[in-house]
Amino acid sequence: MKQPPKILILGVGNLLLCDEGVGVHIIRELEKKYLFPNNVELFDGGTLGLYLLPKIEEGFDYILIIDAIATNNPPGSIYVLDFKDLPQKLSNKLSPHETSLLEVLTLAQLNGYTFQAKIIGIVPENMHSWGMILSKTINDKLPVLIETLFNELHLLNISPSQLKVSIS
Repeated sequence: MKQPPKILILGVGNLLLCDEGVGVHIIRELEKKYLFPNNVELFDGGTLGLYLLPKIEEGFDYILIIDAIATNNPPGSIYVLDFKDLPQKLSNKLSPHETSLLEVLTLAQLNGYTFQAKIIGIVPENMHSWGMILSKTINDKLPVLIETLFNELHLLNISPSQLKVSIS
């Protein structure tokens, strides 16, 4: 019997910069409200940068990344980007904290790890002000962002179940 694919759902971003932390907010929401099969791991990648490499190299078949993406499109616009379609280059950095997630994925592949990765991104409204609360625009889009993630999971035959919350 074939083993199910090993899947990482990775939320990244800086919680201290409002909408920049949307990936981490999504991971927390998923942990509170949903149950995933054993072959799916939720991970708060925060601002780990290069320090995410050991996690990426744990042998995942699929990596779904949730992050804020800067574009000229309206805040709240949601995109699904395939890693293989994005420019993959390495640049000189002064610190491991400056390493981009795309560079970490590229390094993992250079180290011999094979996986398929997609970025589920949302255009932030506010990621330059200090604060741990998402803007109303982005907060209102969280259900759509989760639905977009679940659509990607369904393509992999993964169906999370909603946790039942009982009030005592």
